Amino acid sequence: MNDTVVLKSLILESKDGEWGKSKPFEKSKGMLVIRGTDFLDVRVGKLENLPFRYIPSHIAYRKYLQPNDILIETAGGSGNRPTGRTLFIKKEIIQKLSHPVTCASFSRFIRINSQKANPNFIFWYLQHMYAYGSMWQYNTRHTGVARFQYTIFSETEPFILPSLNIQNKIATILSSYDNLIENNIHRIKLLEEMAKAMFQEWFVHYRYPGYEKVRMVDSNIEFGKIPEEWELCKLIDFVSFERGIEPGSRNYLDSPRENAVPFLRVGDLNKRDSSVYIIAELSKNKYIRENDIVISLDGTVGIVRIGLSGCYSTGIRKIIFRNSERIGWAYTYLLLQSKQIQDVIHAHARGTTILHSGTALDQLLLLLPPQNIMNRFEELVSPMLYMILILEKKNNCLQQTRDYLLPRLISGELDVSELNIQIK
Repeated sequence: MNDTVVLKSLILESKDGEWGKSKPFEKSKGMLVIRGTDFLDVRVGKLENLPFRYIPSHIAYRKYLQPNDILIETAGGSGNRPTGRTLFIKKEIIQKLSHPVTCASFSRFIRINSQKANPNFIFWYLQHMYAYGSMWQYNTRHTGVARFQYTIFSETEPFILPSLNIQNKIATILSSYDNLIENNIHRIKLLEEMAKAMFQEWFVHYRYPGYEKVRMVDSNIEFGKIPEEWELCKLIDFVSFERGIEPGSRNYLDSPRENAVPFLRVGDLNKRDSSVYIIAELSKNKYIRENDIVISLDGTVGIVRIGLSGCYSTGIRKIIFRNSERIGWAYTYLLLQSKQIQDVIHAHARGTTILHSGTALDQLLLLLPPQNIMNRFEELVSPMLYMILILEKKNNCLQQTRDYLLPRLISGELDVSELNIQIK
């Protein structure tokens, strides 16, 4: 039998977060802080970019986050992303961090009484409510800042809770998907680090197979001594940078329709997904596919990606190979991320916004090895990059399946009472 309650009746403790100061002061405590913008990264185990702040000691100790706490964003948001997003603090998050952690001042933490409800189930319940708009009515905007009316929400919004046993099973099912996604992200990170490390060893430090037997000779000032038989070339001799299109915002579609294609802008590269679509006729064949390499040269410059599909904007350039045998796909992808290329991009940018020198990359000098070395590098590294693409596809499938199950499990449409599930 289900019980109807309000969130406030399930809470042991709830407090606003703190932002503190960037430098230590008398009687202050250093802490890591989770902002609303960090929720997605922390959820999948990316903890390295959390800001470190100093908070008054008499406040800090009362605001340490604990395993099973739920964070809820109470201010910020945007037109298509209202406040009210949530994050569940897993035990592993606390264990991995080297310092105590709290949430930022535009959020608050909720500590659920585990005798009354499963905290993880409540997190998933809140996720469901946010995804399907139940929390949007509690958003208000004053002085340009959107705020979530937490007090009203926690005291009035009804929660329909199944038994604790059912809550435990549902939370375990849904969290298993997140755990698989996090594991795949960890594998992707390791593969990326391995590929970049090999590029550095072979093409920056010249420690490739058989390098001990190769004589080093003088080159120009930029490269110093180089292996014999390696040749200086211009990047433009092997690739070109194809600019995308700008169909105009009036032609954006919010959802896929017949004859529509995803439209990728610079801001979509980090998300690896598009939030808008355009009619295929407007694409002018400016289309990228999974194996294409793209780089951003407007907006946030220097983002390099593979594994995307769709039409692309003027801020993005697609790499067109002129001699794909001499310069490899994996080599080019890693070259564009290298310090050599990134320094050129940022040196010719107006601040960090627009790359105004069209010839900066075209005239860049490369030092290419003999063909057998390039081929061997491709044989070793290309499978790593293809595995990354496979893992990213798996994560997309896991996310879609999880999001499909979420409303059906929370509503009781899918009955889990007879499932034999090992509860953590």
